[in-house]
Amino acid sequence: MGEAGENDSATGQGDKPAWAHRQGKVFTANGVVTAVDAENGSFSIRVRNGSKMGHQRGREILIDVNDKARIVRLSNGKRTVVALADMSVGRRVSTRGRFIRSSGSHSYIAQRIRLKAT
Repeated sequence: MGEAGENDSATGQGDKPAWAHRQGKVFTANGVVTAVDAENGSFSIRVRNGSKMGHQRGREILIDVNDKARIVRLSNGKRTVVALADMSVGRRVSTRGRFIRSSGSHSYIAQRIRLKAT
């Protein structure tokens, strides 16, 4: 083991344990993009449905995008990897990630995002 702050060769994550990226419960959410903030790495959707989303149906939620998240646009049967800045308001989206409850609120972190054909 190295000094505090050094990368652990087994995990490559420094002081974080190997399981740290898996904290929280898995969620899926389907809806329509209502805002995109590429500079801060987040976007908002109006939730239509999804797992662990019953209480959020019809509401707008903010979703942070994980550094390793994969954003794919589906169009005419083709998949194209795109950047967060390429997302547009009004686009249908399906996302999967993890959420963490804290102080009565939820933090959503996307790991996979699919932009559906309009």
